[in-house]
Amino acid sequence: DTACNEQNLNSVIANPGHGERIGVSDVKKGHTYRIAGYAYDGGGHEVQRVEVSLDNGETWLYCIRQFPEAPIRHGQKYWTWIHWYIDIEQAHLLRAPSIIVRCFNVFKNTQPEFGSWNVMGMMNNGWYKVKPEITESKDGNVEVLFCHPVEPGTGTGGWVEPSADEKIASAKHSSNTPQKQFTREEIEKHDKEDDCWIVVDGNVYDATSVLD
Repeated sequence: DTACNEQNLNSVIANPGHGERIGVSDVKKGHTYRIAGYAYDGGGHEVQRVEVSLDNGETWLYCIRQFPEAPIRHGQKYWTWIHWYIDIEQAHLLRAPSIIVRCFNVFKNTQPEFGSWNVMGMMNNGWYKVKPEITESKDGNVEVLFCHPVEPGTGTGGWVEPSADEKIASAKHSSNTPQKQFTREEIEKHDKEDDCWIVVDGNVYDATSVLD
C-alpha cells in the first residue's frame, strides 16, 4: 500500500542555510547564533517537543517552539506546522561535527535516526542533519561552510551521496551528450518545417524528421 493519507512526524533545519558561511575570525566570545527551522505532524497532532544535537545525537538541547498568533486548534486538533529556534554560542556551534534536529508528538513518538526505504521514496522523516566543514574563502580567510543533505530546489548539491544507479545514469548521460554548444541565435535560424530545431531541458534536438 503506497497511499499517503497523513503526514508523518518531521522537522527541518532552515538556519543555517545550505551554503551559508561563518568566518572564524568573526566569532566573538559570548555571541550567539540562532539555529532555526520548522516541524509538523499529521492527523492534527501537536508537535510537543523539538530538540537539537551538536554532538551527533549523544546529547540533546530543548528548542523554543513558536506558534502563530491566530488560533491553531480546532477542538483537540492542531492543523499547522510550528517554527522553532535555539540560540547557541558561536564557538560551540563551530566545534560541532554536525547539527541535528528531531521532534516529538503528543504520543511521545519521535523521528527515527534514518528514514525507512520505500518504493516511492516518500515520507522520509529521519533526523535532519546539517554538516559544517572548514573551508578557505577567496580572500584566504578560514570559514565554516554549512552543508544540508540536498540543495534546495532542483540543485544537485548537498552532502548526501547519489546512489550507484544515479551515478551510472549520470555517467551514461554525460558520455552521450555532445560537446557542441549552440547560441540562441543559431537555434532560432532553424525555425522552418524542413529545418526545425527544438530545445528540451537544455539539449538541442533536430525535429525535422518527425514533421514529415
